Amino acid sequence: MGGYSTVHNSIVQGLYSMFPDRPKWLGGVTVVTALAATALDVAAEKYAAKTPPENDLHDRLIALYKDHAAKLSGGSNVTVNVINQASSSSSVRSRYMMEEGNTDINTDCFSCASAHLAATKAALERARDAAKDGTCGADCRKWLNLAADESAALLSWDWTDERISKLPEHQRRVIEPRKRQVEELFREILGNDHQAVEVNKAKSLLGESIRFVNSGDGVDHPEVAERLKRSEEMLAAAERLDITAFDTDTANKLRRVRQAVGNKIEFPDAVKEVYRQAREVAQAVNDRVLSSIDTTRLDDLTKQANEAWSGFKQDRIRHGDLQ
Repeated sequence: MGGYSTVHNSIVQGLYSMFPDRPKWLGGVTVVTALAATALDVAAEKYAAKTPPENDLHDRLIALYKDHAAKLSGGSNVTVNVINQASSSSSVRSRYMMEEGNTDINTDCFSCASAHLAATKAALERARDAAKDGTCGADCRKWLNLAADESAALLSWDWTDERISKLPEHQRRVIEPRKRQVEELFREILGNDHQAVEVNKAKSLLGESIRFVNSGDGVDHPEVAERLKRSEEMLAAAERLDITAFDTDTANKLRRVRQAVGNKIEFPDAVKEVYRQAREVAQAVNDRVLSSIDTTRLDDLTKQANEAWSGFKQDRIRHGDLQ
């Protein structure tokens, strides 16, 4: 029953209570108003059919945005025109990305990459300064964990091969050589430990998700939802590459984090909690390799990070693409 008819029936029942003898004039009024309510319900239904609710529009735009993500990974063939229509809507565009100056999902985010590279460089410098007696203690390892996290954020999302292949040619020329530098740096920080690589990439995706939800993007926004999905895949890979690699406590924590990410996360606080758990696992995994880093290696890692950051910045200036 339509909304107007429901209201009409409620009013009629009230009138019947007021006039229990039901005079003739009440019957006439009831018939006329019933016809009017029915007509209004029909008109409202037609209008609703032509104008989908905002939530439906939001869902359709989210679907288009996700199709674009699939396109980047070799999936859906969504036209650029449709993607531009979706990305131009405030209901699907990421508030965080807009704040960072990236208003087009088809282009590289200069400020994002610059921040990750600068943070990697700064963290390694602090790790080197914190190393005492030529060894990497707890404070040194704290900074190395951060350096690994920042490098992982670039490699696991912004600078994947699929995303780079969709960028304009002049951007690819800038990014591709720097990506090789960052990959080498990232793996050297983690001692080329494949499981540590997967855990740290997963942790970085969860950490970046927090930036989005803190800026007002919903947990169901593609920028968040896709990061959660990828982090689950990476945690599963880390868990299965070598099931004997970790002690029982670390292995169980890794499994629980993977399960937590795999369950439907509905609230921002849940993202933050699962990131906290992932960070704890990553620290335990990284400690296997980071404690063996000496000052000579720290000097070399810091030099590599400086070269990647300064080279990237100079290339962007040279190509005039700092917007």
